[in-house]
Amino acid sequence: MSSFILGFLQDSRSWILFPERVNFYSSNDNKEFTLIDGVDNQNQPTREAVLLLKFSIQKIKETEFFNEQTQSLRFICFFANIIEKQF
Repeated sequence: MSSFILGFLQDSRSWILFPERVNFYSSNDNKEFTLIDGVDNQNQPTREAVLLLKFSIQKIKETEFFNEQTQSLRFICFFANIIEKQF
């Protein structure tokens, strides 16, 4: 495996928003997870169109945290508190 790609939809009229950041993790024992990399969102949540966006990490190198023994992959999305910021 050389890349991770996650797709997201945003429709701000329906309060469906992209995450601000996505972190990618791997585990060799399915218990302890190690951060591989993170991707920040550069899009504004105030756009009125329905949008699709892919968060990806390309050309992942084999390391002690990502290798043939890797059993699990995990991602965590971080969302802003947009509602409070607008009022």
